[in-house]
Amino acid sequence: MADAARGLEAASSPLDRYLQQSGSPWRRVGARFLDQLMLVNLPVTLLLAGSEAAWGFFAVLLWQAAWIALEARMLSRFGSTPGKWVYGLRVVQTDGAKLSYGTAFRRGWSVLFLGLGAGPFVWFTGPFAFWRIVDRGITPWDADCESAVEDAGFSVVRAAAGIIVTAALWHWFSRLGWNAE
Repeated sequence: MADAARGLEAASSPLDRYLQQSGSPWRRVGARFLDQLMLVNLPVTLLLAGSEAAWGFFAVLLWQAAWIALEARMLSRFGSTPGKWVYGLRVVQTDGAKLSYGTAFRRGWSVLFLGLGAGPFVWFTGPFAFWRIVDRGITPWDADCESAVEDAGFSVVRAAAGIIVTAALWHWFSRLGWNAE
């Protein structure tokens, strides 16, 4: 552990420190995308089959709030979500301990607004969050919550399974869109 800490201190930039600690930022993007597809989009799609569009907007908001509570429970108990597990990532406090439920819950809301732009503003907030990783080595929500994303052991088999599941869900959702009346 001490050798790893010395390696992080010796890194020349915040991005280098981040890459040594967590691996590629694209793994975080893949993990979030997989979690959103599996645990937000899929349940909402199944709940809303044949429903009115106006109800759909509120259902998405309600389910997103439920997802944040569920994500907080998973992070506080296991340090990971299904998407983060697939991509070999773990979210912990900066001292390496598991997040408390309250901290994980606050982090989830911060990710929703600062990282995902609450949906429609993701085209602005996403690149800003990526820039923060490159420039400072940390996202705004991890800085605010004193949390860190750690490499929990990348597995090519898990990542391949995650990519296959993501592609299958993406294909299924796109077919639903084409077949909508």
